[in-house]
Amino acid sequence: MSEWRGISVFIEQDNGELERSSLEILTRAGELGRKFNEEVLGILLGHELGSLIKESSRYGADKLIVVDHPDLRHYNSDAYTEVMAYLINKYRPGTYCCLPLGIPGIWRVG
Repeated sequence: MSEWRGISVFIEQDNGELERSSLEILTRAGELGRKFNEEVLGILLGHELGSLIKESSRYGADKLIVVDHPDLRHYNSDAYTEVMAYLINKYRPGTYCCLPLGIPGIWRVG
């Protein structure tokens, strides 16, 4: 099993628009990644993400993981949790950052 390394950032989008705060955190994560020689992974979930992929890639991530599926079109805690748990176990980030989805207490920075 591989070591837990790097920084992963959940990139929040709503109705085809990226949340500015997600992009700010991704930018800061990129700065920290360069400073501490850690890979930064951006994670974008949703459906029909098209232009959001290109826009997300400009904010400091070394890699961008995109999961585009109809079940992810609108936030659903079961679907998002299943995908995020899989990605976290697969990529094993040392630090994981995410933001509230407009619902207090759902997500936290960890």
